[in-house]
Amino acid sequence: GLSGLSGTVNGKAVTLTDNADNTYSGTYTIAEGDTDRAANALPISFTLADAAGNTVAVSAFTSTTPAIDCNKPTGSVTALAPNSGTSKVGNTVTLTVTAGNSETGLTLAGTINSKAGTNVVEVGGGVYTIDYVVAEGDNDVTSGNLACSLTLTDAAGNVSVAISSIPANTLAIDCHSPTVSTVVANPAAGTRKVGDSITVTVTASEAGLSGLSGTVNAKAVTLTDNADNTYSGTYTIAEGDT
Repeated sequence: GLSGLSGTVNGKAVTLTDNADNTYSGTYTIAEGDTDRAANALPISFTLADAAGNTVAVSAFTSTTPAIDCNKPTGSVTALAPNSGTSKVGNTVTLTVTAGNSETGLTLAGTINSKAGTNVVEVGGGVYTIDYVVAEGDNDVTSGNLACSLTLTDAAGNVSVAISSIPANTLAIDCHSPTVSTVVANPAAGTRKVGDSITVTVTASEAGLSGLSGTVNAKAVTLTDNADNTYSGTYTIAEGDT
């Protein structure tokens, strides 16, 4: 039946409940920005009073208390490598994340281009790196538009807000290797003789491909990009060809 049940734990208001058995209990919920405390250093302050007005100060725990970490990590992406050109399937893109207050011992995780980051390294001094390995079928990225969603987690389990801003860059990512659906010879039948020509038409998954110099019957042929996903070239039969 004591009064004076309003007080503080770690400088924050807490109200005790009378359990009617000579015990009084209340809950302190840790909030962002509260004061960090080492183990066994949590402050408490209540002044309990009986009906006659006699008081007793409660200014320390008689039990041990846990350490308290009241501050979520912060961080930002401070570098992208490479930051220009076009990365292709199998290439690695690395983001560098710098933690606020150069905080060490954090866990960096999340996604880059909607894929889980890998090979996380704590470089030191609050700097961390995380990789994205471009895989076939991932989302293509136009110049300067790579997206990420990363978090930093401290030993207490506090998780930063999502880190999603990447420094200005001109990096593009092509996640789709070209494919060839048909390779057609014209004419496709009969017998051709010395001096005759055979036209080769290749249908691919995209226009603008390179690597158009190759061979037909072991003879050099250069394909022309027809700008409609097809490429054509001519092999002219010469004396002595196979």
